[in-house]
Amino acid sequence: MTFEVVLLEHREPAMSERIARLQREAYAVEADWLGVKDFPPARITAADVAAIDGRVFAAVRDGELLGTVTLERSREDARLVGALTVTPAHHRQGIGRSLVAHLVHECGGRELVVSTGVANAPAIALYRSFGFVEGTRRTVGAEPVEVVELRRPAGPGTLPPAH
Repeated sequence: MTFEVVLLEHREPAMSERIARLQREAYAVEADWLGVKDFPPARITAADVAAIDGRVFAAVRDGELLGTVTLERSREDARLVGALTVTPAHHRQGIGRSLVAHLVHECGGRELVVSTGVANAPAIALYRSFGFVEGTRRTVGAEPVEVVELRRPAGPGTLPPAH
């Protein structure tokens, strides 16, 4: 599948709505993986997207958003990966891998930090393939979800082979 990774104008109203729609669709699948009915990320709105303090990148093919990733803010000298979402119709096609590779390249040698549900095995495997290591775990939400923080240490590192 051919696509390109581009920076989006996420504050533009029509674009923020497109991003929010894609993320809601993707997070509905993640809620199933995590075994919860009320999953706050699945309620993201266009206003939430427009308020992101950072950048939003997307995998795009012929104008269609296939997946997005947000690089939201610095935490000490680390960059925070806010959300990585891929439309369910395009899972397992290398889109998430390409988006994470783009972030790793974009951030150079800076540390990257991301959190995901412990039961989200595909995301954890993806991040580990890029050198992220498991950190702290915590339980969040009204329907308790165990979340793990993963860190990719600062340093030059290398990208994993493409799949």
